[in-house]
Amino acid sequence: DKSKFEILTLLKKKSMYGHELAKAMNLKTPTISYHMDALLDGDFIRIRKENNRIYYSLNEAEIEHMIQYLHQKLLKGEI
Repeated sequence: DKSKFEILTLLKKKSMYGHELAKAMNLKTPTISYHMDALLDGDFIRIRKENNRIYYSLNEAEIEHMIQYLHQKLLKGEI
């Protein structure tokens, strides 16, 4: 989905907290939370707590793993 991809693109540049992401994307914080839950479930992002905020960052290893997995499946015609 476009919003999740945009979140990943922003997090590639730097770690961000929810309100910061919401402001950058012109979305409400609950909408960001919805997308972050899905990205966390997929293990595409990581969280860390700092100064009473939860910062999100890319889980680059998992994203790379998923890209390789999809590439292999596509080459074998399994997708």
